[in-house]
Amino acid sequence: MQSPILIICCNRFNEFFKLFKVVSKQKNRKIYIFQDGKKKDNDKNYIKLNNFLKKIKKRNLFVKFSKDNLGCKYGVVTAINWFFSKNQDGIILEDDCIPSDSFFQYCDELLIKYKNNKKIKIISGYRFGNKINLDASYFFSKQVELWGWATWKKVWKDFDLDMNDWPKNGDMILKKRFNDNKGLIKIYQNKFENTFLNKIDTWDYQFVYYIWKTNGLCILPKNNLIKNIGFNKNATHTKKKNLFLEKKIVKVKFPIKHPPLIKQNLQIDAYLDTEFKRNLTGKRLFNFFN
Repeated sequence: MQSPILIICCNRFNEFFKLFKVVSKQKNRKIYIFQDGKKKDNDKNYIKLNNFLKKIKKRNLFVKFSKDNLGCKYGVVTAINWFFSKNQDGIILEDDCIPSDSFFQYCDELLIKYKNNKKIKIISGYRFGNKINLDASYFFSKQVELWGWATWKKVWKDFDLDMNDWPKNGDMILKKRFNDNKGLIKIYQNKFENTFLNKIDTWDYQFVYYIWKTNGLCILPKNNLIKNIGFNKNATHTKKKNLFLEKKIVKVKFPIKHPPLIKQNLQIDAYLDTEFKRNLTGKRLFNFFN
């Protein structure tokens, strides 16, 4: 199976073009491209990308343009809704996420293997943190990473963008996710509350909340498969460089080695939670597994 691919973009021509060159190497795949509407009339980068997309002539390529600028929240959701109105599963890439060539086969195989497992919510290609000791090619995690990922239509359709039960159940869900880690609970209480109140123009915190609410698991790779090139002035949320999050790409070694059990890797998740908190608070990182 060769999974279809969705690329979500707006006005970052240089980032999009680098990603499109990688995706175009994938023969016989359906490629969907969603361009959000321009933010201002004289947006030269938007116009340049828009003209490029209108001229592409490629088999199995489908392009959708938004008349209005929907933003990070409704733009991404509209794009993914469109994508899953055409497909039962697939790979999702925003325009600043450059994958390893091996990322696509990795997603293909795992989308098939876990398509009937209700516990697994997404397959991620990105993983922060240092080298980990792991025999398998991937592990099961509560850490949700959405820089290059794959999922199924059945997962996406249950997603509640408005987080309607957050006021009633949010604290309980965070306590279950982080046990007694009061620091991370406080961090996510703030993030989720501001998202619920529409103070943050985003869709991903809502999706993370949905996965934790449903006690879902995410597949994270042993080695990082995605390079985010969007840490610059053109970004909406990642304008400053972040060496902790900007990871190098490593290829998957095939055949994929599967974990023996479908269960959360508590040891690695404890490490990732600690590293994530240290990054947010600006404290020095440590190498837990070396």
